Amino acid sequence: MYDAARAAGVMALNKEGAKDGSYDPFAVDPQLQKSYNAFMAHQRATAERWQLGDWWLTYLSWRYQVRFDYCKLPFFSRAMKNKGSGDATDIGDTNLLLRADFESLEVPEWNWAQVWPEIVRRLLPMDALSQWLVPRRGRRPMLPGEAIPIFDQVRRWPRIDEHVARFFADYVHDSFAGFKPMDDVAFGMGVPGYSWEFAGYLRYRRNFFGSDQALPQIDEERKAS
Repeated sequence: MYDAARAAGVMALNKEGAKDGSYDPFAVDPQLQKSYNAFMAHQRATAERWQLGDWWLTYLSWRYQVRFDYCKLPFFSRAMKNKGSGDATDIGDTNLLLRADFESLEVPEWNWAQVWPEIVRRLLPMDALSQWLVPRRGRRPMLPGEAIPIFDQVRRWPRIDEHVARFFADYVHDSFAGFKPMDDVAFGMGVPGYSWEFAGYLRYRRNFFGSDQALPQIDEERKAS
């Protein structure tokens, strides 16, 4: 990123001047560099014709493959050590949300054997709004149109390479878990039992061009290619 900024003439940065005593913000841990190189080698070998919006599919496929064990991995373990931040809770809760999205797409859309327990559960005297927003198998209506084809790719994805999986487990943070816009809804009172964007993980980044219409970034990239 630094080299790209310099090449683009964005700013004149002095790496030596950025040092603070023994701390060097530009220093890269050798293990991180090794894991990153393994990830990039894998991506270049398998993603030669991909658009930028497709690159995250490797990560999402890995999340599907480790969905039941995600909260046992190193990144989560480190978050647990900082108990006052709430990071571990956010990571765990959003992994449950991602699992709910996967589960909602793994069953037929109108499988009443799955639907009727949800109807009964929602009639119970509990946090009704929260239950409607994050049901175990009723997430499908909230998912964007591209969720189904994305999920079809994710569940057919080959087992993620060991070096790539280690890079994800050790170094890649879940930015969705920390982005909680619904906490500020309704005059700062938030939505009971829910903090994250309703559409979840199974979607592409959105762009806006002169209007409020949200356009999936992948569509724009494919038009330009």
